[in-house]
Amino acid sequence: MYPPKSANRLPKPKQGSAQTPPIKPGIQFEYPSTFVPNALFDEKQKGKYNGLYQSLTDEVRIEFDSLNALSLNNVYPFSSALHTILDKSYLAFSLVHYNTLLLEWISKLECSTAHEHQVYVHLQKNTLDVFLFSKSKFLFSNRFNIK
Repeated sequence: MYPPKSANRLPKPKQGSAQTPPIKPGIQFEYPSTFVPNALFDEKQKGKYNGLYQSLTDEVRIEFDSLNALSLNNVYPFSSALHTILDKSYLAFSLVHYNTLLLEWISKLECSTAHEHQVYVHLQKNTLDVFLFSKSKFLFSNRFNIK
């Protein structure tokens, strides 16, 4: 389910308010994410997926986005301090990782039939994300630091 249940915030109306504010999107860029196939995903173990390649502290909580059309979950850390601030503000927000948005967008593009494999690259200031497809099937994603 995207956005994830854990990331949807339906705030209590502020004192004297008759209406709940509209839900605002929150796009997570701070930490890298890990795509996990539905068949291998266990929500109770979500903290272990990112811990394989980055050290996590108590300063983060683990969130995930479900990409049902691709049978994947995108697991990522999110700042616990920021989460607390957002919860206390009673802002209605829906958290999503930028890689979730990128993969959804890329997977809807028309793939070339002339080449079996296609690579999509997302460049940022100090990193790049690589997405590999075979025909229209997503195979692999990785993030690289660049200088």
